[in-house]
Amino acid sequence: MSVPTELLRNPFTMYAHMRQQNPVFFHQEQGIWLVYRYAEVKAILDDHAGFINRMADGFSDVRSLSDTVNTIDQPRHTQMRALMNKAFSPRVIAEMEQSITQIAHSLIDEVVERGECDLVTDLAVPLPVRVIADMLGVPFAQREKFKLWSQHLVEATQQLVTGDTTPRPDIDASFMEMRAFFTEVYRERVKHPGPDLISRLATAEIDGVRLMEHEVVNNAMILMAAGNETTTHLIGNTILCLLENPDQFALLRQNPALIPGAVEETMRYRGAAQGIPRLAAVDREIGGHLIKAGTPVMAMIGSANRDEAVFTDPERFDVTRNPNPHLGFGHGIHYCLGAVLARLEGRIALSAVMERLQDLARVDESPLPPVPVSLNHGFLSLPVRFTPGRRRSV
Repeated sequence: MSVPTELLRNPFTMYAHMRQQNPVFFHQEQGIWLVYRYAEVKAILDDHAGFINRMADGFSDVRSLSDTVNTIDQPRHTQMRALMNKAFSPRVIAEMEQSITQIAHSLIDEVVERGECDLVTDLAVPLPVRVIADMLGVPFAQREKFKLWSQHLVEATQQLVTGDTTPRPDIDASFMEMRAFFTEVYRERVKHPGPDLISRLATAEIDGVRLMEHEVVNNAMILMAAGNETTTHLIGNTILCLLENPDQFALLRQNPALIPGAVEETMRYRGAAQGIPRLAAVDREIGGHLIKAGTPVMAMIGSANRDEAVFTDPERFDVTRNPNPHLGFGHGIHYCLGAVLARLEGRIALSAVMERLQDLARVDESPLPPVPVSLNHGFLSLPVRFTPGRRRSV
């Protein structure tokens, strides 16, 4: 189903209308409940017994994504999550800070003397792809395929939750390529394990039982997509928010200690993820509406994060906002596994841009091309100009 380009660029006006007029809305054509207010969205995400995470069960055999940390429920979820958490612990992620900083500055080195670049294609795309490729222990030379596969996985998810049955042979081909690629990597790691995440998943045990091949492969696919697609939009959206709010950019330059707050505010104000799908496991009443068991639900976190009942002046981008209880990384037992890593990449990218690219401004005010998937919010391009800075060796 095609979504108007202007709505992809700015869904927030529509969200405000829905929060006031139809905060819990049943979309007849798609057969899905859309929930827009913070209280109800948070309640759904917290209710892991009433609203389960089995949307991926609806994928075709070609696109199957069963038995991943993102698509299973209790009790297996707790076991698998415990294993995955080891690879994404704050200590492990902190140890990656130097290498991520080196990557960010090397990417800026490639454009800094030109005085202009595209901050999406030159920084926001390659940085997280390189980071997740290193984590998974796969060649960065495959980065173009990784990005395409990630985009197709997101598009496939959107088709599923909206009931769009349009044939997409390109998406099916990407799933087959992804699965074949990560299956080959998995089998190699079983024979010759290394320090990478796939090796850890291939050799680790949960209560004395190892993950099966398809569990490791499917989790690698999910991590590959989530590890770069969402973070790309976080980086691009953060820079765009600051360019649109020069007073906040100036405040940040005066006080770089506010950079973590800027990343958090971006997750609230212009978060990469706009909706989280769930499936009603039992009959539940939400916002005065009965949601019957077996009915899909979309918790619209992009709308919840601008709810006037929770956030003061929610339409203002404020890097000093505190507290900031946004739902940009989800909530409850399925809270984003890679949130610590995404935050770190966002902070490093923003710090590098502020340090190296002075007098940053958009090349022109032409409307930016939005990501063509309504579940995600971001832009495919962000051309900027700047005063060239020095090259840096890190």
